[in-house]
Amino acid sequence: MARRQYDDDDGRTIADMNVDGMPWSGDRRGALRRIASRRQEEDGGQAPDPDEQQLSKRETRSLIFGALLAALAIGAVFAVAAVLFILFCVYVWFK
Repeated sequence: MARRQYDDDDGRTIADMNVDGMPWSGDRRGALRRIASRRQEEDGGQAPDPDEQQLSKRETRSLIFGALLAALAIGAVFAVAAVLFILFCVYVWFK
């Protein structure tokens, strides 16, 4: 299939669509290595310390509990809004 030639095309790339990590960008492991090396350069050439990022069991449970409470709070807001909408429909809108 031949590519279509446009009169106003000068061959410049306006936006590079070759994004690291996407299936069409080539070797995925190579892309991940490039991202890791870029991050390492940004950190001053030092690899992050794995012990520094470990959470204790208590901190992990606390983090999970906090996320669960946040999700339940959001669900409660939606439930209250649904109940208020139904009450509005029954007593005001459909009357």
